[in-house]
Amino acid sequence: MVFMGRLLAPVLASLVIAYLLEGIVGYLERRRCPRWLAVILVFTVFLVALFGTFLD
Repeated sequence: MVFMGRLLAPVLASLVIAYLLEGIVGYLERRRCPRWLAVILVFTVFLVALFGTFLD
């Protein structure tokens, strides 16, 4: 674990982010939004928020 920690950290972070964003995608799907559109919308909003955080 000590040697693989640097490699596992991004993988674990991506799993947490995917888990959290899946809830929003599921909500949009229940509101009759197609899954592909919900994924694109959520991913776009996530990237804009991420870049806004780093650029501000």
